[in-house]
Amino acid sequence: MKKTYIFAGLAAVVFGILLAVFLSGVSNSDGSIKVGRTKTTKVYVAKKDINPHTKLTEADVEAIDIPEDAKHPAAKTNKSNVVGHYNTDKIYEGEQIISNRLSDSATGGSQLSSTLDEEMAAMTIPVDEKQAVGGFITEGDTIDILSPTEGEVIEEGVKVLRVGTAASSGENGLPSSLTLALTKDACLNLSRVMKSGKIDIILNKKDE
Repeated sequence: MKKTYIFAGLAAVVFGILLAVFLSGVSNSDGSIKVGRTKTTKVYVAKKDINPHTKLTEADVEAIDIPEDAKHPAAKTNKSNVVGHYNTDKIYEGEQIISNRLSDSATGGSQLSSTLDEEMAAMTIPVDEKQAVGGFITEGDTIDILSPTEGEVIEEGVKVLRVGTAASSGENGLPSSLTLALTKDACLNLSRVMKSGKIDIILNKKDE
């Protein structure tokens, strides 16, 4: 009987050691349980709702860690690229700060007409996630516009002047519109094609 007690005691000790090792591998330093091994990255988000054309300060934004797959392609990760800049659209509490919604001036894109080249016009078109290349299109990019219906490229090397983001898209901030620099004839052609069917967009490589 005595040997049985000794064996049971040793078994309990071994089990306790194994349990401690297991828990140390699945729990954090504060005792909370780890959930998987999800990689995280730092992004800046709004601490509160921020009205358009506000000069951002450290009181307006904060850095947080989020899963890598939840990071917007244009999300800002450096404080110097956020603080001191102006937001062109309203940013909601908890929303990621993205490059296509920031400007170096309080007027943002309101002086667009004075920046257009001669004989060029600005035209805004609605886009979905697929057309916006998953959110990777940003201001200053050039794109090609295709008509699947006509089976051809209808406009090449079109400059993106502004990327609009709908509030309904939430934290992801996916584009809902693109403002493009086009000739008036190109505007008419694009409008005609969009009325007859959908368009596809190709993002071109930036010049080095």
